[in-house]
Amino acid sequence: MGTCFFRIPSRSAERSDNLTGSRDAPQRFAKSCPEWVPEGRGVWLDALSDGTAVVLALRGAQGLEPYGPNLSLGPFHSSFLLLLLPMPSDAPAFHDLFDFQVNGFAGIDYQRDDVTLEQIRASVDGLHRHGTSRIFATFITDEVDQLCRRYERLEKFRAADPVIASMFVGYHLEGPWLCPDEGYRGAHPPGPMGPPSLVEFERLQSAAGGRIKLVTLAPEWPGSPEFIAALVAQGIHISLGHTNASAAHIDAAIKAGARFCTHLGNAAPQMMHRHDNVIQRLLARDELTACLIPDGIHLPPFVVQNFFRAKPAGKVLFTTDCMSGAGAGPGRYTIGLHPIEVGNDGIARNPGSGGGFAGSTLAPDDGVRNVAKFLGISIGESHRLWSTAAAAAFGV
Repeated sequence: MGTCFFRIPSRSAERSDNLTGSRDAPQRFAKSCPEWVPEGRGVWLDALSDGTAVVLALRGAQGLEPYGPNLSLGPFHSSFLLLLLPMPSDAPAFHDLFDFQVNGFAGIDYQRDDVTLEQIRASVDGLHRHGTSRIFATFITDEVDQLCRRYERLEKFRAADPVIASMFVGYHLEGPWLCPDEGYRGAHPPGPMGPPSLVEFERLQSAAGGRIKLVTLAPEWPGSPEFIAALVAQGIHISLGHTNASAAHIDAAIKAGARFCTHLGNAAPQMMHRHDNVIQRLLARDELTACLIPDGIHLPPFVVQNFFRAKPAGKVLFTTDCMSGAGAGPGRYTIGLHPIEVGNDGIARNPGSGGGFAGSTLAPDDGVRNVAKFLGISIGESHRLWSTAAAAAFGV
């Protein structure tokens, strides 16, 4: 609690001029307020793990009486107080998380061909309960015709339900332009994999209503630099993943505009050269932002620490890469046509690949807590990485 108090004035002090002499100035720098904070009476800044919220309020504002200790803002305008307020028992600890790799949630697989609007809405409601306001719905490798039909279906759901539309702010296309070799392909089927094609991408983007915002690919395929440059020119983000790219392939991809690594440290064989391997080659490139799955399973906590320390400041983001079992408990689920088993240990396994991982069951709000714990940073800083930092990186 003391750390949170210490951090907020420090962060706000950079903008103290905006506060002086203006009773509504806090609205210009703070996050949007959850529904349970009376509109116009205070600005929600952060949530604490004990069920309280940190709110910047006008002195004497009705409906926002102090709860527990409050903190003087020192150099700030005397009209403002920093308060601790109780959150409703059913209020999520966070409300504005953004996850750029979500395959499904709350028992609903986005890639099933029989998924309904009602099921997608139930999944969106589940994400809201876990503090998430926006995602990139993620589709994995399949035939292009099949992927087009799935995009068209979700676009119809977005058009029919504004709540779904506000959650699904874009799509992450993870395949079919990946490495088909064992280990590197992960849980993806190798059959549809091949070199990238602008013709195929244009079909997919048309079916997706122009909302494919992020593409994961393996840059060792012939024609990858030209393909990357063409997509980057359209404002689409390129991430390298499910790849065994050489240093030369990575160089060419970066020069063409690639800027991210998809779930770095995963989608690689169990046995590799101890030094000369694609994880090390990607980790070494400061131009690339490493995207990590902090569930403690895909990457042990000490590996998350090592990767975070190895990258320059601002060059690590976090995602769940969650599948339909996230927020739903143990059981049998799917990713498209592929059966997935989630055990009591919370691990999603692909029975057809010797029990290899098949996405995670991590919920975004648990990801915030894990990152804070694994890295020894504040909940507030972890929350920033899962919200504004991620959204800014992808322009949403």
